[in-house]
Amino acid sequence: MLIVDDDAPFAHAMMTSLSEDGRIDVVGTAADGDEALELSKALRPDVMLLDLNMPRLDGYEVMHRINQRAEQPTIIVLTGVTDHDDLDRAARLKPDALLQKTTDADTVVLGVVLALGLGKHPLSI
Repeated sequence: MLIVDDDAPFAHAMMTSLSEDGRIDVVGTAADGDEALELSKALRPDVMLLDLNMPRLDGYEVMHRINQRAEQPTIIVLTGVTDHDDLDRAARLKPDALLQKTTDADTVVLGVVLALGLGKHPLSI
């Protein structure tokens, strides 16, 4: 799993929560979209936990570019965005799941585990 979020303390907390579950292997973290695209190509994670609002290249563009690749990780958007239009824009890019950052860590872990087990099937939790 690759965690992509420019909020370093939040990314670290997610990495800790996810790593504590023996079924999830966090292979890296990225602080912006450019780094996310580079690491996803190099590390080929099964799942990407992706924030939407980031510097340099946002999560929307990351999803757009990944959707053009032959090999695509399962994408779980985890965002603080609450604007309906922005969430609709994200949904149109067809992430496998879209969660709010207010979602408790146990539910995020469950979402990742389900995504790993289901492969590229839509996830609703």
